[in-house]
Amino acid sequence: MKSKLFALSVFPLLLIFFSCNNDVRVKNEDCKYIPVDVEQKRIDFNEYYQLFIDDLDIVSLELVPGSEIRSVINFSIADNKIFIQQDSQDPLLVFSMDGKYLYSIGKIGKGAGEIELIKYFFIEDTTLYILGWSSIYTFDLKGNLLNEQVLLKHFKMNKPFYPAQFYKYNNTYFFYDIGRKTSHSLYIFNEDGKYIGEELPINYFPIGLFSRFIESDDNVYLLPPNCQYVIYRLADESIIPAYCFDFGAHGIQPNEDLPATRDNPDELFEYCYYKKKVDFIDTFNDIGNYLLYVFGFMNKKICGLYMKDKQKNYLLKSNEINLFDPVGNSNFCKTYNERIICFVDAYIIVDAIEKGNIECKFLPDQKVNDIIRVLKNLKYTDNPVMFSIKIK
Repeated sequence: MKSKLFALSVFPLLLIFFSCNNDVRVKNEDCKYIPVDVEQKRIDFNEYYQLFIDDLDIVSLELVPGSEIRSVINFSIADNKIFIQQDSQDPLLVFSMDGKYLYSIGKIGKGAGEIELIKYFFIEDTTLYILGWSSIYTFDLKGNLLNEQVLLKHFKMNKPFYPAQFYKYNNTYFFYDIGRKTSHSLYIFNEDGKYIGEELPINYFPIGLFSRFIESDDNVYLLPPNCQYVIYRLADESIIPAYCFDFGAHGIQPNEDLPATRDNPDELFEYCYYKKKVDFIDTFNDIGNYLLYVFGFMNKKICGLYMKDKQKNYLLKSNEINLFDPVGNSNFCKTYNERIICFVDAYIIVDAIEKGNIECKFLPDQKVNDIIRVLKNLKYTDNPVMFSIKIK
């Protein structure tokens, strides 16, 4: 099971918001209640994808010296280019929309114009923002450094903070801070660096961190830490609970005493397993008529689909890895131009093909054969493949 953030907190009552220092910027009037019956009958992946897929395209990323990608932990698409982060110790890699390697951004080092490490990045219009160890760097989309902003000089607050990720939305900066001890928070500043407030003060243990900020259907959402099920939407100088998932008896209940500690964080997942509790939501996309989400339950990653017009949930049956299950095969997905974009590691694709798991009933036979033909010669060490899903 993929680990994200270990939480020592409890799941709040629906429509009750987190607050710190009596700060009430977190609003709840727009929260959409989504009940999920974890024990409902699950459907196979062909039936699942038939509900929302209109077409599927793939893009193989060129593998040349300097363009090697082990796994995609963050990506963005802008200016007809694909920008990819694979870890904190390597520069961002830029590819054309047909997969050709173009250049890198953010030379790693301690010299002038270099970045010690890349924690996170995102793109706003034609500006690329990189969060380094102690600064924010801005680049144009060709990779030219525009500015460096030292965090503790520009953003003023009465204590040090150690952000792992951040996002700039409507001239407001949102810093997702992992802390140095046992807490994390979301710190909010205006464009001039003035401290506005703090949200989501929660105890947790970080073990693996993919993107918490998800751009989806013209909104930006904040995913919750483990054992919490509220999807927040960024707003002007605040965050708004947008979707509240209720897993019933399989969700963490108010005042439930969670056992995890920093010394033994695995206790939390062991607890959730034996108590049959949902332990994380690590993918969420709001696109058109659909909410596409992934949650962890009983050491498995469960793909869910909520259809807004029918107000109905569908859960994907756990199967062997199949070539045509991009949502289940990827770490997370984002949306772009009314498409769902997922990156699948080469070894997963090779494994599915070698085992003959290439059945697909939701695409025309010719499209299925074309995709198999392109991917059948893929090697374990090749770059990940981008799956681009056009929704109905």
